[in-house]
Amino acid sequence: RASRALSSLVRQDHTHHVESLKMCCGVLAILSRDEANKLVIARDGMRLLCAIMEQHLGRADLLEAACDLLWSLAFNNPLMKEVIGRQGGIPAILKGVKMHPASADFLKSACGALSNMCQNAHNQSLIAAHGGVPCLLQVLHNHRAHTVLVPFVFDALASLIVGNQENARQLSEVGAAATILSLMDEHTPHEELAKSGCHALAILSDNRGEGGKIAAAGGVRVLLPVLHTHPKHVDLHRVGAVVLLRMLQEAPVAPEIARGGGVPLMLVVLSEPSDAVETVAAA
Repeated sequence: RASRALSSLVRQDHTHHVESLKMCCGVLAILSRDEANKLVIARDGMRLLCAIMEQHLGRADLLEAACDLLWSLAFNNPLMKEVIGRQGGIPAILKGVKMHPASADFLKSACGALSNMCQNAHNQSLIAAHGGVPCLLQVLHNHRAHTVLVPFVFDALASLIVGNQENARQLSEVGAAATILSLMDEHTPHEELAKSGCHALAILSDNRGEGGKIAAAGGVRVLLPVLHTHPKHVDLHRVGAVVLLRMLQEAPVAPEIARGGGVPLMLVVLSEPSDAVETVAAA
């Protein structure tokens, strides 16, 4: 019904009724938690939703509601990720990100939607082709003090490069490792930011040469204090161990890690029943 209401508003030339469109997006986002409803929404409303976003690029509040709907649709649903990418959702989101660089709430929703859609190789390429890498890095630059938004940007960057060497190369060439480390250094007490930053670095370090670049950008100096600050966050330590291992494989950082207390940190994680054990043992 909400999908039909959205169509009705547009057919009746009520596209200027932004509040009504926002309400429809909100209702559809709730309905889309049911997998069967996702198919109905995509069939009846995906082209329409993307068209509405294009028509109302100047309204960050409507774009936020639309991105929340796309985020929900794409969550754990490979078919929806593909449909959104094919129907024009990605360029609409990125146009909005470029047009509203100061709207943190919208940017968080946009990054969440992009993260979910990146679990599709075609969408990864589309995001990069529409300037997604510099766009997301600009968001980090503009909002480096926003500790709620930054983890969402880190997650979007990580999703963009998983299994995609070309996107990872782009990210590497613009010095993303140094940017991520700088933000982690500024916000060491923030667990979610630290975890998302470590995850992005771990994904980036899957590519040859990145471990050395992370080390050269101060990886050990930044990472060890983060791990010391959050001793009970096992998942953070698991991902951190991946980054430490990649640095150890490509740079002479073993003495620095030892001096910084890295060995006791890894031994603590080694004692936990966790997937981290193999990586920590290797490090």
